[in-house]
Amino acid sequence: MKKPLKYLLIMMVITMGACQGEKSMNGEFSYAEDLQEIPATEQSSPPDIRFASLSGPVERKVIKTANVNMQVENLDSAKSNIDNIIKQFNAYVNTDNRTNNNYRLSLEMTIRVQQDQLGALLKKIITQASFVYTNNINAQDVTEEFVDLKIRLKNKRAVEEQYREILKKAHKVEDILKVENELRMIREEIEAKEGRLNFLNSQVNMSTIHLSAYQDIYTASQAPSKSFWLKMTDGFSGGWDLLKGFIIGVTYLWPFLLMTSIIIFLLRKRFKNLRLKRNRG
Repeated sequence: MKKPLKYLLIMMVITMGACQGEKSMNGEFSYAEDLQEIPATEQSSPPDIRFASLSGPVERKVIKTANVNMQVENLDSAKSNIDNIIKQFNAYVNTDNRTNNNYRLSLEMTIRVQQDQLGALLKKIITQASFVYTNNINAQDVTEEFVDLKIRLKNKRAVEEQYREILKKAHKVEDILKVENELRMIREEIEAKEGRLNFLNSQVNMSTIHLSAYQDIYTASQAPSKSFWLKMTDGFSGGWDLLKGFIIGVTYLWPFLLMTSIIIFLLRKRFKNLRLKRNRG
């Protein structure tokens, strides 16, 4: 009689694919006899060991990001020229935002270009500047993560294949459901790692340029002078504001004004009485 498949599944999860072949008492084979040894998929190892796990030399994977902040004489003309330059390098614009105010026209762009074309494209873009404030390239080495993902994917796929072999030999509904559930979880892990690997490849192959460009319209000292009638209008407006402020200020002083009025009234009455007494005398 065959041993329960449940025992084999538990042992496989614990040992992460270690071979556990064993025959049953009546001489019939168990499913574990066909399992191959599978290395641990989640065990961390030093970078040199992981690198050695891949055949051949390891290509460095570097994500490059450039930042440019520059001033231009004419933003519309510079934008048109930059668009043409981007087409020449088979690059593309990821984001394109423009803002305007009374003193400045601004442009924010995110550009994606093949990594080997990054330097040449930057030089062309900078030719449109009258002054460059920022021009730098940041490099992020993701080789270790890239290699780690590839090794983990290789191991996960090997585990997936072993479960598929077990599924072929399973007969009980309970056993089939358990194996299919394990396969589903492994497939989700594989797809997640494949997605991350594809993202890293995209970031490595296509570099990113964050471009900020602006045009100053005029400064406060260069602002055009106002006409006579505009100055007259401003004068009336300013005078009216001053009058309103004075009236409001008087309302805050009413207690003082009331007391002053009473004192003046009493003093005048007192002086008037004194004059009458003098005239009678």
